[in-house]
Amino acid sequence: MHPDFFTIGRSPLPQRLGLSTRGLTAPGIPRTPEAGRRARTVLRQAVDRGARLVDVEDTAEELVAHALHPYPAHLLVAARAGGTNAGTGRASAPDHPDRLRTQCEADLRGLRTEAIDLYRLPAADPAETPSWTDRLGVLADLRRAGKIRHIGVEASSIAEVRRAMTITEISSVHAPYHVADRTTEDLLAFCESHRLVFVPRRPLGSGARTRSAVTAVAERHGASAAQIALAWLLGNSPVLLPVVAPSTPQELDAYWEAAEIDLSDIDLDALNTLPRRHIPA
Repeated sequence: MHPDFFTIGRSPLPQRLGLSTRGLTAPGIPRTPEAGRRARTVLRQAVDRGARLVDVEDTAEELVAHALHPYPAHLLVAARAGGTNAGTGRASAPDHPDRLRTQCEADLRGLRTEAIDLYRLPAADPAETPSWTDRLGVLADLRRAGKIRHIGVEASSIAEVRRAMTITEISSVHAPYHVADRTTEDLLAFCESHRLVFVPRRPLGSGARTRSAVTAVAERHGASAAQIALAWLLGNSPVLLPVVAPSTPQELDAYWEAAEIDLSDIDLDALNTLPRRHIPA
């Protein structure tokens, strides 16, 4: 783990939150001057509150640059090496190494930076060519060229991460994980032992927020179920870096307030006994 990426176990909890632009630029959100001003306010407010990472999605590079450039030293700007396949709904990298490099150059221009702090590769899709490993090799080349600083991978198993680590150095793993779905708990343990940052995808889990145990804990704290789901993540492992997607300054405040919630042993017993699926290591 590079010390300039994330200091495991040393950052105060509020600084272990990241912000995704998905809540600001997703399809269906109006592209009006007012919406643009609100989005920039959310981004600046997140940085002021100590966000360690901004994850750029939905072609929000110019928005992020407008709001935050020049970027503060403590902030990492992350992007995905690919968009969403319209036919499958899956995230995927460009279908040719040259296009992957071209996309990286376009992202650099949009973000007004010489190097992207964290570039992550979407999960492997056996139906796509070239292979996931070939694309990961392209990211390794881009890092050697100084275009990106750290590489992340979307994965669902230890085997996938091990395979990636044979090709290049990996700094972060992005996988589904929340209080009511801990199928990747073995992968989280692997990240802890290898000092990799674990970025939980869908960290608030809409299904998790309807569980009676979550709502009961929320009522005890006068909080929302989403805040409890986030507080549980923040206290669960020092390598977890939840990334939230607020659409308003008020939503952002609520997420940051979750970091202040002190879950009791009774709370944790209730949350940790939620039914969960299990997958072998």
